[in-house]
Amino acid sequence: MKKTLSTIVTVLALIIAVVSQFRISNLQSEMRQMENRLNNSISTMQSNQSSAIYYMEQLMEKEASILTDTSFSLGEMNLANKTFVLIGSVTPKEHQPGVTEAFLTVNGKVYPMQLTNGVYTLQLDLPLFEEARVEKVEFHEGDVIRTETLDEQWSPRYELLPHVNGRLGGSGRGSAANGVYTWHREGEIRVSVEGKGQIIDVRSVSILEVLDGVEVGRTEIPLTSTESPQRKNAKEEPAPPPTSGMQVNGSETFYHMIDRKFDIPFGSTLELIAEVVDGNGLRYRTVIEYWAVNEKGEPMDDAYLGLRDLFEQILDADGNILYEVDEADYR
Repeated sequence: MKKTLSTIVTVLALIIAVVSQFRISNLQSEMRQMENRLNNSISTMQSNQSSAIYYMEQLMEKEASILTDTSFSLGEMNLANKTFVLIGSVTPKEHQPGVTEAFLTVNGKVYPMQLTNGVYTLQLDLPLFEEARVEKVEFHEGDVIRTETLDEQWSPRYELLPHVNGRLGGSGRGSAANGVYTWHREGEIRVSVEGKGQIIDVRSVSILEVLDGVEVGRTEIPLTSTESPQRKNAKEEPAPPPTSGMQVNGSETFYHMIDRKFDIPFGSTLELIAEVVDGNGLRYRTVIEYWAVNEKGEPMDDAYLGLRDLFEQILDADGNILYEVDEADYR
């Protein structure tokens, strides 16, 4: 009997322990859920607080502003003059026709604006290949001057003209003999053309071989080569005649496989340069790869090569340099 009673007590104790553990687990789960809800509530409150603060700051800035509206855009280019038109307008909250004069400061220079139906406007010719920054507008009423900081800026060269970038993947190996360093290069060339919201009229894509600044070879990439071959050990193929041109909306990449040996005399440099010609006859050039060999037939270090990768050049149809970014600008 005692043994039976002991067994019953033990079983009851086990049941109570299991139930207690179950309840404890439920309580822990509920506490975790409460903690998560509390954290979510705090996060929501912080987010709402940040939004409210930002809204109040914007509202205060708007109230403090002397303007109700501003508008600036980049207009037509004049490639012959290397300029573009900056179109701007500002609308003041208050003005007196015939009394209030407006002046816009652009790149450190002050220009008068014209009043039309309560809006002060300006069209200004600016250099195409320089940064453009609208700094402030001033309203003059006799000796009283009210000023609003604007701080609008653009890089018109990148806003209005395409940007070209080139890369060469794959591998290479070199050897020196008889005063010549032979570099065997194989891989895939990728030439990318990109514009900001503009239709680019691409007329040709070429790879130039330039030895000590002199062009010694040129390979045309067909404008139909807009898909990567994705082939191992692919050999360089003769390029068919290019098409008459293609319209690029936004961006496009052109591909070409090479498997070549390039001979570089000791003390010389050889560059592979991508050149894209657009419908305006402008030539956009960028360095794909650059090999420099010293007088002993040893390749130069990569530090300079990295800087050379920043090279960018735009020439007109006659070969005159309109714009250039060289490694010397970064030294």
